[in-house]
Amino acid sequence: MWKIGRWLVIAAASTGAMLSAGAQGTLSVSPSQCVFHTGDDLHWAAANIDETAWRPISDWPEQQSVGPYIWLRCRITPAEWGNSARPLLQVATDAAYEVYLDGELLARFGNLSTGAHTEGIANQYEPPRFFEQGHPLQLAVRFAYMPTVYGQLPQPSILLGDAEQVRSSFDAQTWRAVRSRWIVWLCNSVMAAAGLFFLTLYLFDRSQRLLLWASLTWLSLASIRFSEFMVAASVHFPSRLEYFLYDVGNTNQIFYVLFFFALVRRPVNAFFRALLAIEILNCVLLSLPVILPFYQSVAWRYWIDIAPQSQYIAIPVNVLMAMVPLAAFWPIHKLSRSQLALFVVCSFWMAMEALYQIVQFPGLHFPAFFFLTFQSVRSVSIAAVVVAMTLLLIQRIRQTNRERAALAADMQAAQEIQRILVPQRIESAPGFEVEAVFLPAQEVGGDFYRFRVLKDGTQWMLLGDVSGKGAAAGMTGAMLLGACEGHTEDSPALLLEHLNRVLCASQVGGFATCLCARIRQDGTVVLANAGHLPPYFDCKELRLDNGLPLGLAPDAKYLEESLQLTCGNALTFLSDGVVEAQGASGELFGFDRTQALSGKPAAEIAEAAQRFGQRDDITVLRVSFAATPALALEV
Repeated sequence: MWKIGRWLVIAAASTGAMLSAGAQGTLSVSPSQCVFHTGDDLHWAAANIDETAWRPISDWPEQQSVGPYIWLRCRITPAEWGNSARPLLQVATDAAYEVYLDGELLARFGNLSTGAHTEGIANQYEPPRFFEQGHPLQLAVRFAYMPTVYGQLPQPSILLGDAEQVRSSFDAQTWRAVRSRWIVWLCNSVMAAAGLFFLTLYLFDRSQRLLLWASLTWLSLASIRFSEFMVAASVHFPSRLEYFLYDVGNTNQIFYVLFFFALVRRPVNAFFRALLAIEILNCVLLSLPVILPFYQSVAWRYWIDIAPQSQYIAIPVNVLMAMVPLAAFWPIHKLSRSQLALFVVCSFWMAMEALYQIVQFPGLHFPAFFFLTFQSVRSVSIAAVVVAMTLLLIQRIRQTNRERAALAADMQAAQEIQRILVPQRIESAPGFEVEAVFLPAQEVGGDFYRFRVLKDGTQWMLLGDVSGKGAAAGMTGAMLLGACEGHTEDSPALLLEHLNRVLCASQVGGFATCLCARIRQDGTVVLANAGHLPPYFDCKELRLDNGLPLGLAPDAKYLEESLQLTCGNALTFLSDGVVEAQGASGELFGFDRTQALSGKPAAEIAEAAQRFGQRDDITVLRVSFAATPALALEV
């Protein structure tokens, strides 16, 4: 936007005249000695031409879009320097140019066809004709694609005089240009340092989006000032790099909005999403000069970013975007004391941003001097806000780290609960092969199971599913498994009645489905079910009395049912996470698919349901009966 200028030229501080004196012994030429003309004609380099149509330098166009070329002609008299002077010509401007002396080409800088050039260079020439002090000389300079600076077309800096004095004057002028804005450079260095600091923190913790938006906000703010500093300090760099830094700086408003909504942990509302869309489009349009030919870039940049017509739209949009702290923290009266302090700090930043935009509005006609002065005040203000925000964000990071440390302790406890629910060692009786697969939907699941070998060699097993998910469901499951201890010799029905009373008495809420089975060495199976999915027997679903889930009625009773396994028979037990797996279209995995796969290994069944679309904990247990007793197997 026009809010930031295109270029800073080393001679920008000199606003009164195009030709100035830097020290004693340097020639001063009045603006009345120079004339200019827009357009291009190589005959204008000649020593004697009709200058009737040329305009005096005092009419230099300040807020106009000129054509690709502009010529400047000045008449100089080397004899005025005296015999002791060693004449030297210095040209410093932000454009490609050619210098002619009495119609002869003296020097060329940059590419006049494209306008590409190097920033920060002040070229110095010592033509031999300067030593011919008998007659005046006609100096003509042809400039190509001169850009605007802060919405104005700056006059180039041309200095004539003694070589030693001119060079000393240039060094002094460069130092003054840097020193005059030291407060701006310092404040923007603070912003850049804070931006790099928070970007580093974000790279270590990608979940902290607030750190990312804060770093990008401050780095983008500092990027344009960095470009200006390099020009003021006469650091040589390609003009394309200046375009790039300028484009980076123009993304500031985007990150500014994202930062404040992230600060209050709220999504960006519809109004500011619309403003963001406009600003993103503007940034895309401004990025085109980076890839366009340079001469097209200057014209494109002017109409998109400098022309008053574009500013009548862009500046009101930017003023509205500057108000984002007010929208993010609203309603103010409901803020806590700490939030209110944060809002006060943010409001200061908001005021500076809004005023910074308003003083650039074309219809208000603020002079460039006022704009540059306010820029220094804004830099100090924002740097102070950055320091305050940095301290507040560091405090928030510390609080987040404490919360994460507590969460890590909770996760460690949750992992211990999971170890109880899903043991690593599975006891299997001789003559049985046992498979167990558990795929939790979260860190801690609500499914639980246990295998035991009883004193008489009976294979005992328990499978359950607690309502809900996460640590609360896991703790309920761990409680039920603990209640099983000392009751594994009970019949399946009696065990379920005991667990039901325990869950009802605990008053933890919710319920649990559970299925208990005892398989003797001769293959006899006794089962009792408390609302759980029935098992599959050789790819067929067993018909069992469901019974009430645990925790619903303290006096619930459960029925036992029996069946006989023979050599090669298998029972497949599973939780409802298998049949309730849901695909992207909303279709359930369902009982038909489950039954078709029930004869497969437990891992294959569980992985098929997970690939289909896991929504809940998936547990699959499979018990196979062998013809002859086998050694105990640990899985």
